[in-house]
Amino acid sequence: FYLLAPRPTPNDSVWWAFMLNNKNMLIWIPFTWRLFRGFFHWILSHVILPGPILYNEGPLVKFYPKFLVKSVEESFAYREYGRARIVHAGGIPISLLTPDGVLLDAMYFKGQGTDVTSPTVIRFNGNAEAYELQDDVLPRNYTANGINIILFNYRGVGRSRWQPVFKSDLAGWLIGFWRTPTIIGTFLDTCTLVEYATKTLGVEPTQLVLLGHSIGGAIATQFAARNPSVPLVLCSSRSFANLVGVAVRLAPSYFGIPPGSPKAIWMKRFAYIFLNLAGWEYDSVGNWKKVTGFKWIEYSSADHIIPYELSLHAVLKAELDSQGGATPENMRVISLIDISGMDNHNRLLFDTEMVQHLEMVLASTKVIKEV
Repeated sequence: FYLLAPRPTPNDSVWWAFMLNNKNMLIWIPFTWRLFRGFFHWILSHVILPGPILYNEGPLVKFYPKFLVKSVEESFAYREYGRARIVHAGGIPISLLTPDGVLLDAMYFKGQGTDVTSPTVIRFNGNAEAYELQDDVLPRNYTANGINIILFNYRGVGRSRWQPVFKSDLAGWLIGFWRTPTIIGTFLDTCTLVEYATKTLGVEPTQLVLLGHSIGGAIATQFAARNPSVPLVLCSSRSFANLVGVAVRLAPSYFGIPPGSPKAIWMKRFAYIFLNLAGWEYDSVGNWKKVTGFKWIEYSSADHIIPYELSLHAVLKAELDSQGGATPENMRVISLIDISGMDNHNRLLFDTEMVQHLEMVLASTKVIKEV
């Protein structure tokens, strides 16, 4: 109706006349906004989830500068070596197709003395992770205790890639990047993994554990919060309260700017504005409260990547303390050991921590009673 409306008459209001005289401009506003937001989202995605750049095995590598090509080639060699170790540890390669046409690369491990419907863990990688770079001890810890586990790479990472368009891999990647914003893409990746576990393997939702490390914790928490009718089990390990808070805090150091300098202040302001404009946010605190199933948090108070005060555990605990209430029964927590000078964010769990973690997994799936 708006497009077919006649030109304004003297009796029309000023605003209606303005709209009729500027049809083309007003029609293009939403497309311009989509282009603007999509561009900034795409730029920031390489910082927030740089895996598709660092571990790219697609057609974009030939456009990389030489210094980056060398880094990509080295990481490829490490991943190929790691992949062989992962397979040797019992990994079964699987490929899963997402609703928007991305072929996800994953590895399935069957627990000892179990079947495919037994308790199963899906692990969500953190920032700049690929499952091939994980120590093969990780899946062995689960399978030795009768737990199935699935490792996978997000879209664009390693062998997780977009389908060709008109027989062109490059067109498939470029269209895929543009068509599905990364933050939505990771949600679709999660949907695909959960559907595979519950529909194809036949795992009951109460036997399915979403284990997210770092930003993977935010991704898993978001999915569980958006599907409250599906009684999934959730573990958020060393993750943040909200993405914007962490990104704004770390933005100056990412560019080598001293934290307390005037440049750092302006950098934080710009980071806050651009993250919100680009739609990059994971509100893990709000999402965590919406999850009604069995859930627990693992945290380190000496985390050098996500400062403790910005962690999911710290913010939830501060809220409880301010309300003066007792810790609710479903506020399950595993406090990790803090070792000075060690990477407390990315390290494997120590033996005592892994025992606690595995007990929590088995208790959540009713294999053993919760202590």
